[in-house]
Amino acid sequence: MELKVIDGETDARRATRPPVDPSALAHQQLLEGDFWRRIPAYARIDEATFLDHRWQTKHSITKVPKLLAALEGLVAKSFIDDAAEGFHLAPMAVRVSPYLLSLIDWDNPYEDPLRRQFIPL
Repeated sequence: MELKVIDGETDARRATRPPVDPSALAHQQLLEGDFWRRIPAYARIDEATFLDHRWQTKHSITKVPKLLAALEGLVAKSFIDDAAEGFHLAPMAVRVSPYLLSLIDWDNPYEDPLRRQFIPL
């Protein structure tokens, strides 16, 4: 296949935007260490077990009361009450894996983007 020639130059693709600053790619900064242990329900789970996809599937939370119970001791009661009210106002199916639950910033749950996708307030 031959490149089309326009005005004596080859039709080269040019970048329309400058390259992205690597520091802006926060999503590529993966968590290391036992990050899931801050969730009381998973504090005693070893790394091999926690990272096993079968264990994740088996221990995914599919009921609102179970999800709210998993948050006890992790967030203020007021947040749990807000989440219970959110599920009441916006009923939805729930499926939250332990891995996903452990990625949420529970120090700032009202603003966390993952929490916003899976736990209504």
